[in-house]
Amino acid sequence: KVSYPLENVYVLDSPKSSSDPDVSPPQPNVILSGFGSRKKIILNDSILLVNDNEVLAIIGHELGHWKLGHTMKTFVFTQIYYGLAIYCFSLFYSTYDFFRAFGFDDPDRPVATIIELFLFQQTLWIPIGKILLFITTAFSHQLVLAADQFTIGLGLSQNLQTFLCKTSMEPMENVRPDSLYAACTYPSPHLVERLSKMSHLEKKIE
Repeated sequence: KVSYPLENVYVLDSPKSSSDPDVSPPQPNVILSGFGSRKKIILNDSILLVNDNEVLAIIGHELGHWKLGHTMKTFVFTQIYYGLAIYCFSLFYSTYDFFRAFGFDDPDRPVATIIELFLFQQTLWIPIGKILLFITTAFSHQLVLAADQFTIGLGLSQNLQTFLCKTSMEPMENVRPDSLYAACTYPSPHLVERLSKMSHLEKKIE
């Protein structure tokens, strides 16, 4: 269905379970790797604790990221992010008035670049970075939801939902956080949002 040029599948041994009750066991995970026609699927051995259909579902989700070109989109987005960061820093680089406010008032003794960068990060970059972080997180959420939709097209939606419920409940994470907080800090949509979106899409397909 996907035409993924698979060369091999590997299962990695996870670190042995710690005796410390505060240390969570490794979470089931799937990684797609390789270049060109030499693609590989890498599973950690924790994923073998779920049933075969759930394994297929999470692999289908990762294949969705590949099929939809999310790796390249993320790469381009990251370059734009760092490009903006460098551009913003360049606007204030060696700006006399800005650094004079911090006591560097001798024009004959230029401020070291590392100090300029530190002051920029601790002052002007904080509000700019928060805005860019919100945009970055929203972008990441859209990619995850698009991969979920791809999984629905493979007929593996119910299995993916079951897998997400199992892996989200084991570490006892907050499955329904405040929506604004999740939008600003969570690298992927929270559990309830993903389940709700998938159920809604399934109904539309039916």
